[in-house]
Amino acid sequence: MDETWLHHYTPESNRQSSEWTASDEPNPKRGKTQQSAGKVMASVFWDAHGIIFIDYLQKGQTIKSDYYIALLERSKAEIAKKRPHLKKKKVLFHQDNAPCHKSGKTMAKIYELGYELLPHPPYSPDLAPSDYFLFADLKRMLAGKKFKTDDEVIAGLSLF
Repeated sequence: MDETWLHHYTPESNRQSSEWTASDEPNPKRGKTQQSAGKVMASVFWDAHGIIFIDYLQKGQTIKSDYYIALLERSKAEIAKKRPHLKKKKVLFHQDNAPCHKSGKTMAKIYELGYELLPHPPYSPDLAPSDYFLFADLKRMLAGKKFKTDDEVIAGLSLF
């Protein structure tokens, strides 16, 4: 499980926007672009077989322990529905060290659900599997696309 911001517009990387030109032609001029201010927070529950479910945070809301616990309860139901072979097995669960993930109430819920929590080293964002195996491809797919609303971003993500 991990969270990421999805912007209404993410410019293409230099590699994505590169184009071939003849050696005697000048390089094409490009204006400087930056991410849009509009964005949606996506909480993604996934495993080696794909995405189990995605939750989108409503504007003005923050992820606190109670909200996260509701997501954990939903994850149990979604795993039972989409991965029925795991119903009787212990689920290995990975999350980062965000305060809402490590609160006493949250840890009690993880234990109650029967999840085995995998350790996450403190201050190690470079070790999050989501950054390598999920979000890089997701953001590459969304790069260069412009969305006007949060709903358009969510619809664009459903193609992933």
